Amino acid sequence: MKTMKLWSTVLLWSLMMPAMNAQNLVQKTFDLLVNNKNVSVSSNLASSTTPALPGNPLTSMCNVYTFSMRNNYKFLLDDILTAFNQEKNGSNCYSSEQRINDNSKRIYSLYIGDDVNNTIDIGTDRECNYIAQCWRDSKRRTYRYAYAAEWKNDDDNQISGRLIITYAKIHNDNSNGNSITSGNSDNAEYPQDIILNIRSSEEALAVFSRLKDLADMNIKALSSANVSTDEKNSVEYTAMSIYQTVKQTKLKYSFTSGEKKLLKSELTSMIKRLKEADHTLNSNVSYTKNCILANSIMTSINYLELTKKIL
Repeated sequence: MKTMKLWSTVLLWSLMMPAMNAQNLVQKTFDLLVNNKNVSVSSNLASSTTPALPGNPLTSMCNVYTFSMRNNYKFLLDDILTAFNQEKNGSNCYSSEQRINDNSKRIYSLYIGDDVNNTIDIGTDRECNYIAQCWRDSKRRTYRYAYAAEWKNDDDNQISGRLIITYAKIHNDNSNGNSITSGNSDNAEYPQDIILNIRSSEEALAVFSRLKDLADMNIKALSSANVSTDEKNSVEYTAMSIYQTVKQTKLKYSFTSGEKKLLKSELTSMIKRLKEADHTLNSNVSYTKNCILANSIMTSINYLELTKKIL
């Protein structure tokens, strides 16, 4: 086993030569796990291209490899994590998220193809760890690749999980790179017990109304003189919850034209107030020094803008 682990480490570092780009490096470590005869793997592969365009370019992909292996082959997963960490600051990588050894409820959704309603979620099992990164396609700058690893330790000395690769359009790219879709992915920590039990668009509107009231309080707190990262946590959580409420309801039940008009009006008002709070806080020295809070406000705005877009 020591010989196998040493060989894996040597191979991994041989892959980390300057000529190897981020996508190839992580892909290679994925391949090492998937092709190992001691790992049980099942795959679900799907992709599509656009023949009408020159070169028949890829437009959609979702490859999922579900695996199970004994703990003594954990070095294969360690190599994957090393590759992710090695490349998170690469020139084409502009979104990197992880949930490792914590109790967060954060769910990470990855777009597939051109449709904003077509996603795959990781982190729905709260016992799972995950790491995900998105890289802009160097040949088609409005599209991106996303790689994700999700895993957990089972009770019977086993590690189980999934390796996921998707290709999708960047739906809401912006110049500052702080959009939740700048990595073409949605960080989504939200009250699942409420949102997943919504049974009609009317119930969704009631949940939205409560979330809007909470957002109003959050925005008012942001406009106060003594701003802190506590307000960041509240406003971002609320914006993500609104997005997930609308997204889940639209997929299951849809909204009437009147409900869509009402929601868009309320969202427009919330976005305006957040931008005004952001403008006010730009004169606050403690705020301008706190890029986490600034980025979170921008993230909240983009969640609400994306919510309008999917209606």
